[in-house]
Amino acid sequence: MTPAGRHAFLRFITVGIVNTVVGLVTVLAASEWLGATAFIANGAGLLAGFVLGYQLNRLWTFRSSRAVSITAPRYLLAFALSYSINLAILAFGLSAGLHQVVAQAAALAAYSLAFFFLCRVIVFPVEE
Repeated sequence: MTPAGRHAFLRFITVGIVNTVVGLVTVLAASEWLGATAFIANGAGLLAGFVLGYQLNRLWTFRSSRAVSITAPRYLLAFALSYSINLAILAFGLSAGLHQVVAQAAALAAYSLAFFFLCRVIVFPVEE
């Protein structure tokens, strides 16, 4: 990976951490302060994290100037594909007898790498 690619990957990981914190805070705020059900709070957290992750990845990680009408649907598709990979690796790991923590770690790593690759190549390709 080129130095620019490594920097983008580190920014991508940073966005993931921020995204996770914002999602969790949103879940807790919705459930504890607003009285939302667990499912509504979970959905709110997922939506907040997803929107923030998209914006930060678009503007900071990949520094894309492509139109939102092009990148947003692609981002959603990249997320769905990456999450499908995550679930497949998790299911395979558990069925192979891996400890849940090991299977979850493998699934998370596969998700992160797939999502980064799809974002870099399809959603926010390098603009020259």
